[in-house]
Amino acid sequence: MAITCVSTITPIDVSKKIVRIEAAITNDDEPTHIVIIKNADISTGPKKAEVANIIWAKYVAKRNEQIAIDNIQSELDQLQTNLNTNIEGRSV
Repeated sequence: MAITCVSTITPIDVSKKIVRIEAAITNDDEPTHIVIIKNADISTGPKKAEVANIIWAKYVAKRNEQIAIDNIQSELDQLQTNLNTNIEGRSV
């Protein structure tokens, strides 16, 4: 599992160390997920770590949502195939 992250950090309020972070996170051959934090406080080490944890949690949530959507779509595709086979096998 090779995870890559390409981030863009834009200063919002330099004096308060508030930034906007956009992170594009990719895991091997899975789709890239974009995570955005609009007002991240990076004024201390612990706050920077908290921001990283938030980005990771958002990424995991988006990834899990995509996996659930893919699973549901797979079930729908199978249902459609079964329905078509069932109906086409009938005679009037």
